[in-house]
Amino acid sequence: MKLYDSSLIVFMSDHGEEFFDHRGWAHSQSLYNELIQVPLLIKFPGGQHRGMRLSQPVGVVDIMPTILSHLGIAYDAGRLDGVNLLPLIRGQKDGRRDPVVASMSSGKYFAHFPTRIALVSGRYKLIYNEPFTQQALEVFGQFAPPWQPAMFELYDVQADPGETDDIAVRRPEIKARMLPRLLRILQEIRRTAAGNVPQRMDEEMEKQLKALGYL
Repeated sequence: MKLYDSSLIVFMSDHGEEFFDHRGWAHSQSLYNELIQVPLLIKFPGGQHRGMRLSQPVGVVDIMPTILSHLGIAYDAGRLDGVNLLPLIRGQKDGRRDPVVASMSSGKYFAHFPTRIALVSGRYKLIYNEPFTQQALEVFGQFAPPWQPAMFELYDVQADPGETDDIAVRRPEIKARMLPRLLRILQEIRRTAAGNVPQRMDEEMEKQLKALGYL
């Protein structure tokens, strides 16, 4: 149809899967790199920014504001978690993306699952792990329950991309520097989740869960 050259094409992935890399399996239980480090390829019209490769992490939430900005569509940046990546792609000094946040929080689908937050800043990644509730563990039925990691984990993802060496105890000053930001995010998640947990599963929720293969 001769649309390729003039088209903006975005290729991405939802999430990865864990195969006992960190004593767990599947997804929705942890925020290690094998689960949240997914591909993102953007082909701009006319080959613009061809060959540009970003070495620092960005977020899936950044895709929408980047598309809108490229197309010149106005939006309220203050109401979005994501940021426009065009300055970063263009190599501008004000385009730094730091920190990057990944989270799993109790919500309308899995109200009893624990909140997990990962904060990536520079070469370090701080993870907060709430323990599983008894109600959440019952979901696993006959399967072995998931492994419960420490409440806080800290990794140097530049030197240790596989996240095999937790340095939280050895580098408390890094944890202390990143912790206030993480706790602010946790407070916001709890405030939002408090108003989103339903008393029962409605028809639309059941339909969505079946479409995703959870029912």
